[in-house]
This record gives sequence, structure tokens and C-alpha cells, in this order.
Amino acid sequence: MRKYKLLLLFFAGLLALGSCRFRKDLTYLADLQNDSLLSNIPAAAANYTLKPDDNLYVTIQSANEEINKIYNANNTAQGGGSQSYTDPAGQYLYGNLVDKQGLVTLPVLGSVQVAGLTVSEAQAAIQLKANEFIKESAVKVKLLNFKVTILGEVKSPGPYYFYENSVNALDAVARAGGFTEMARLNTVLVMRKTSSGTMSYRLNFKNRSLLSHPAYFLKPNDVVYAEPAMMKSAVMNFTTISMVLSTVTFLMVVFKL
Repeated sequence: MRKYKLLLLFFAGLLALGSCRFRKDLTYLADLQNDSLLSNIPAAAANYTLKPDDNLYVTIQSANEEINKIYNANNTAQGGGSQSYTDPAGQYLYGNLVDKQGLVTLPVLGSVQVAGLTVSEAQAAIQLKANEFIKESAVKVKLLNFKVTILGEVKSPGPYYFYENSVNALDAVARAGGFTEMARLNTVLVMRKTSSGTMSYRLNFKNRSLLSHPAYFLKPNDVVYAEPAMMKSAVMNFTTISMVLSTVTFLMVVFKL
């Protein structure tokens, strides 16, 4: 009977060891040394170029009150202002969608080609068009649909909207509350739609190579998925396995095995 008990203890120990995680498994950028200089690391993302189905915030300020009412109605309406654009419904209703031909159609100005341009270039193109119709106008253009969907082993999964020009993977994970203790930090998946299909990338948050990875800076509509570590299945099955071991131990005692 003694040897059976030792065998059970051995398997219980293996189970406990298999469900343990060490500090190195949970540490971001663990290979960075104190006061180390990181060279050849891009400071910001390459300028994003607009595509069909992008959604733009466009305002025009001028001395013409009628033009101001058309382009800034949502900013002067009760409860309006930037609040009109801070949720998906408001963006859908009040944003300016780039159509399949790459055009954005605006009141008074008509259609302006913006696909293939950066946001600042699109602003300049719309400003040029506005100068033909409106005196002393000032155009402002912003991208509304910088959405990143973050799934898996993060504390607050879901879709997140960003209003900065440059968003990196660390920013995105921080917005989602950080990884859980069950996350596998070295194989975080990024899925990105391109004109030729969907590209997939693997990011290693444990290594400084993350900072120079081509998918470190995210793009609109990227999906980030943090896989669970192997220990999660062990933890999930721990109760069942414990019950089995308890039952076996009880039978051994009863039948004096």
C-alpha cells in the first residue's frame, strides 16, 4: 500500500508542478538590461494610408456661417461636440465613409479622392478643394475607425478605439488591462487584413525583439489574440483530477490495497 501512496503523491506532485508558472513566464521584455540603449527601434508607426471603408471626421471652419452650420452641426447640437464621435453608433451616423472608389463625398465640395493618402495628405486635398468654394476656410480631418479587437487572455477583452496616430501592441494590451496570469506571452497573435488577404504575425512580449517587429505598431481593424498557456488546461482539470485521486485513495483505504 505504501508504494501506491507514494505513486499517487508522485503524480500529484507532477500535476502541481505542471500548473506552476514562474516569474520569467509573466515578465514583459525580460531580456532588457538596466539602463540599456535600444538602437534601430522605430519611434512611431509608418504613416497609415487611407483605404475604402475608412471613416473620417471632417470639419470646416470659415467666416461663412452657413458652411459652419453644415460641417459643425454635431459640435453645436445639444449634447454634441466630440461626444458624437466617441462611440461606434455616432461614428457611423456622423462620420464620412470612404467609398469603394476611394472617394469621400462632402457637402458643397463634392467628391474628393483620399484612398492611398495619409490623413494629413487627405486634409490637404480637402483643404485644396475647399479653397475653390469657401473663402478663408480651415479643414480638419481625423481617422475615426482606428479599432483594435483584443481577445483571449487579457483582463478586459473587447474592441477598443484609439484616437492617436500611432498605437503599439503594448499600448493596446495596456488598454485591455494587461495579460492575465494564464497568458502565453511569447506567441501573441496579430491578424491583419490586407488587399491580398489576412496576414498573421506572432509577437513575443517576453523579448525585446517585440519592439522592432513589423506588427508591433498596430493598424486599424487589427485583431490581437493572447493564447492561454498550457497550465490553464491543467488548472481547469485540477478539480476533476483531484476527485479521481481522492476516490482512488479512498478505495485503497477501504480495500486495504
